[in-house]
Amino acid sequence: MKPEPSPRSTADELTERWARQKPRTKTQDALASAGCGLLLAALLGSFGYLGFVVWGEARSGQSARAARQAAAQQQQAQQAAGVLSAQPARDMEIACEQAVKDRLKAPATAAFTKDADAAWTGSAWRYTGTVDAQNSLGVPLRSRFACEVSGPDLAQARLLVDLQP
Repeated sequence: MKPEPSPRSTADELTERWARQKPRTKTQDALASAGCGLLLAALLGSFGYLGFVVWGEARSGQSARAARQAAAQQQQAQQAAGVLSAQPARDMEIACEQAVKDRLKAPATAAFTKDADAAWTGSAWRYTGTVDAQNSLGVPLRSRFACEVSGPDLAQARLLVDLQP
């Protein structure tokens, strides 16, 4: 078995190896300095570019935040003014569900299913779905409905309902 070298002998071997190396010339020293300088410049340039990118992202994030706030304020103003397209979908759903209940024989038994969907079509709110309710004999029936709310604003809105058994 070969004995492990002691740390002292390894350090002595390294010292001897360094002592045996040829001394560096001025040209080699200049090249090493230039290489270090280039490495330092590259690192500083990279960090500078990274800082510029992060700063730009932070500024665009602030711009996007300001745009979202402005859009939210505009939508709130439109809602307050009664502009139909700016109204929340849930408000249209409630209005349509009430209109559907008004057409049922037993409106108190109406249960709207979760598959209903309200969407702005560009000129009107359209709300479609199914409702479970009892008929005049007390038998539960499932009916499909379609409701459309149109008009320039809430005050002049027209509500059309199509209820199919």
